[in-house]
Formats: sequence, C-alpha cells, structure tokens
Amino acid sequence: MNVITAIGNPIINEKLKNVENVNVIGKDIQYQEGILEILDSREDIDLVIVSDILPDEYGFYNLINQIKRIKEEIEIIVFLEEKNSDIESFLNSKNIYKIYYLNEININNFINNFNAKNNDFLIRNN
Repeated sequence: MNVITAIGNPIINEKLKNVENVNVIGKDIQYQEGILEILDSREDIDLVIVSDILPDEYGFYNLINQIKRIKEEIEIIVFLEEKNSDIESFLNSKNIYKIYYLNEININNFINNFNAKNNDFLIRNN
C-alpha cells in the first residue's frame, strides 16, 4: 500500500515506515499543494493521511474535494486539530469516516492499531 502523509508533523510518517506492507512516499508534506502534486504525478497512491492544520492554500474543504476529484476511490484518514462538527459532517458526506484528533494519545493509538487495520485495508482493496 502506497501512503502519503500531510499532517504537519513527521511522527506518523516516520512510524508508518516501519509497518509491514506500507510504502510511505517521501517525507510528511507540509503544504496542501504538495498533496495534489503527488496525486497528479502518481496513480499508485492508496491512502492519504491529512490534517486540517496545513497552511491553508485552498481551504480544507476544497482540498478534500480536489483530492477526491483526482482519485475518487482513494482512502483518506483525517487528523483534526480540535473537534469540529461541521468538518466531520462534511467529511462523512465524502465517505470519510476515519477521523482522529491531533494529540499524543490519538496519534499513539492510531499507530498501534494501524497494522491490523492495514491488513483489512489491503484485503478490501485487492
């Protein structure tokens, strides 16, 4: 599974590099345009992990819409800086249900559980 991260924090990117069957493409992307550049140039990306704290070139809603326009069936996991019902409703309307909050406990839980979820993802998408 080919993954890109864009959460403004390299911790998840570095830890995912140690997960079996995961190929993390590059370093954590620090700006919204970088996500779109990679998706435009590579058709083999399976998963984008993105945060709403990236510098706001497009607006978070527009960024999600552009990602889905480039690759409609891509899996997206979102980390939010804080609880936001409006963003969560928008994400759910785009069939994005894997939403976490940026804090140490959630990041650690995500990393600890990703390997098992990764296996489910691989079976579901092959």
